[in-house]
Amino acid sequence: MLRLAILLIITLAISCKSKKEETPQEDNWILANRKVSTDKLNAFGFPDTTYTKMYTYQNYNVKDSSEMFAVSKYDDERRLISKSFFLVGKDGSPFLKSQSRYTYSGKNLAAAIDEANGVLTKHEKYSYDTSGKLLKSTIIRMKNFDKIFAIDEDEILQKEKLVNQAYDTLNITYRYDAGNKNIGGDMVDNRGNLIRRDVNIYSGNSPISTYNFGPGGDTLQRIVYVQQGDKITSQSENDNFIIATAMNSGFVTGKLTLDKKKNEKLRQEWTYANGRLAEEKVYINEQKNSKQ
Repeated sequence: MLRLAILLIITLAISCKSKKEETPQEDNWILANRKVSTDKLNAFGFPDTTYTKMYTYQNYNVKDSSEMFAVSKYDDERRLISKSFFLVGKDGSPFLKSQSRYTYSGKNLAAAIDEANGVLTKHEKYSYDTSGKLLKSTIIRMKNFDKIFAIDEDEILQKEKLVNQAYDTLNITYRYDAGNKNIGGDMVDNRGNLIRRDVNIYSGNSPISTYNFGPGGDTLQRIVYVQQGDKITSQSENDNFIIATAMNSGFVTGKLTLDKKKNEKLRQEWTYANGRLAEEKVYINEQKNSKQ
């Protein structure tokens, strides 16, 4: 987490270098949201039901709380085939919020379908070569997905908000080097127009950076990686955000986000128990003028 903080602080210092006349700001992190999850495991040790308690905070005190749970189902080969998310009403009654379904081709995931209130929101399809290497993915996604889903987590999506929505289709092809490392990919729309081209750069087998280019060759985003054993920190930057992320053994443990246009910062932390998510915290930053 220290490396993550240093990475973001250095970037912020550079970006603010021309504003020396402004009063320095101190970070004042205040807990805004917290989720605590526990799992009921099946006979194979996989989560059968995941219970989540969600809290919102105001002035350091719990303002509101809600509950949800997710039910996971597996096939005979112990592969996840569906996950249903339920909200618990104030009267204790459960309501189905959304559902995800998965199908497989051999050992590989072939398709994932997401629905809300019985309406398709996203459909992802994957194809592989004979060695199981991912070659192409197709994403069919509700056009206003982000806007429609930008609501409180404890709300039920009304069906009238979902029906008659348009969809976008994106096709992504992946490229590999002789060592089977993914060196990038192209994202095109359903008409074959290039939307984005990704290029991954390595030092040996370790990733050091990723570039996202637009159709005109302009850089949309650059991601820099620093790896130390099982720990990886990354920093991505585009026109709107700087995001620093920390990972440990494949799990995201922390994230700092700077909204460049609003000059607002957000901090997220995740903790795990036995390889499963146990707690998530979200902090907002109410900056204070530092004393001179």
